[in-house]
Amino acid sequence: MLLGQESIVALGDTQTDRYWQHLRGVAPAFNHEYFNDEWLAQADAVVGTASAGRGNTQIVSLDGKELVLRHYKRGGYASKVSEDQYLWTGLDSARPFHEFAILVHLSELQLPVAKPYAAEVVRHGASYSGSLLTYRLPGLTLAEAFVSDQLTPDLWHQVGRTIALFHKQAICHADLNAHNIIVRPELPVSNEQSVVLLDFDRASIKDPNQLDWQHKILSRLQRSLLKIAAKHQLGLLEIAWQTVLDGVQGKARVLSGK
Repeated sequence: MLLGQESIVALGDTQTDRYWQHLRGVAPAFNHEYFNDEWLAQADAVVGTASAGRGNTQIVSLDGKELVLRHYKRGGYASKVSEDQYLWTGLDSARPFHEFAILVHLSELQLPVAKPYAAEVVRHGASYSGSLLTYRLPGLTLAEAFVSDQLTPDLWHQVGRTIALFHKQAICHADLNAHNIIVRPELPVSNEQSVVLLDFDRASIKDPNQLDWQHKILSRLQRSLLKIAAKHQLGLLEIAWQTVLDGVQGKARVLSGK
């Protein structure tokens, strides 16, 4: 049972087959045009783009609030069939609404995630496209902080401790990698926003007593870090990765210095 679902407001336009969900009482007040790239451009609301991803994420400033707009796009071989459309199996199973519901649940659990704002699903007959709006979180991706040498042992350890918080709540992140973890080196690691996880598309709730799915998540993150590590950083990564695992397992950090 997902928490906080009673706070979600559902809207729709059956003539255009466009549907929205947003949190009750959000600021700025919900406007479905916030999903419209042309409207945002005319309003001069786009203030940046994400450094990672498939070029589908924009940072928008609306009434003094910064939001992140992500249009769902396929990757790999599936993108050759359709770049941004998915098989329609109903609103409840549409990926933007699923991720929005998961983010509401995680926010209710007070886990470190980007606060959800709204989601949109547009049906195109047997397929659909969609988008998600969340509040922007300042910081660097783990990948950016790693290659720019801004990660201390304490912060590596906190990455592991943060992942453990999600595993304790049986949250399975389907694609945890170095580009969807936000770190804030300027904050003390005790701050709940010093490490934040992003991108809960296809996330699910698993049996917390089973370890295989947790091991797969960690292996995926490790492979992601190995791909971006330059040769001179491989030795550092080996030590840092053990620090991450110590954090996941609740062990005290044993390293000192940077």
